[in-house]
Amino acid sequence: MEQDIFEAEGGKVAFEKESLEEAKAAPAKEEGHEATDEGALEGKGKKGKEGEQATPKPLDFKAMKKEELIALTQALIFENSRLAESCEDLKKEKDGAMERAKELSRRYLSLSGDFEQYKKRNAEIERESFDKATAEVALKLIPVYDNLRIALDSIPDQTSKEGVSMIYRQFDEALASLGITEIKAEGEAFDPMLHNALAAEDTDDESLKGKVKAVITGGYLFKDKVIKQSQVIVYR
Repeated sequence: MEQDIFEAEGGKVAFEKESLEEAKAAPAKEEGHEATDEGALEGKGKKGKEGEQATPKPLDFKAMKKEELIALTQALIFENSRLAESCEDLKKEKDGAMERAKELSRRYLSLSGDFEQYKKRNAEIERESFDKATAEVALKLIPVYDNLRIALDSIPDQTSKEGVSMIYRQFDEALASLGITEIKAEGEAFDPMLHNALAAEDTDDESLKGKVKAVITGGYLFKDKVIKQSQVIVYR
């Protein structure tokens, strides 16, 4: 009975010793776990920092195998060929763009030249039309101008003559402003381009032969072009 109790008590004592040892060991385990967890966290933090600061390492050709070097060389050759083709395509595009630019420039210069010729021709046509109209109007006014001069020479009254003379001068200035000038004839050598001989008179003076003796009606020029010949009497 005591043995059983003793054994029981011994077992109880033994049980209590084991419980005490487990109780002592538990904090140590927890401390070990905490240390392990802290180490893991520190390790993760270090790995994260290393991952952020990681830079690609240069290729170590000495450490590469022959097959790897061959594959790398083939890849570089392929890439170089592709870049060469791209450069060639770009060069062709550039050459084509330059040719198009030259063609457009040539067309522009051609059109610009044609337009300048058109403007010059148009200006010339306008000038010729204006000159023709001016000459036609002048030919209608010149007889009136000649008659006014004849009337001026036939007026005996000096007072009346001064009024008509003023009108005659204004008429003369108006014709001159249009580019119309009278052909000089009297005393000049006869010129069939400028003068029209209505009559001829004989003379013994050799210096007068072939010259205009008198003007019947005046002749006129418009910008150095004869629009009316002088009607004259010539010495012969």
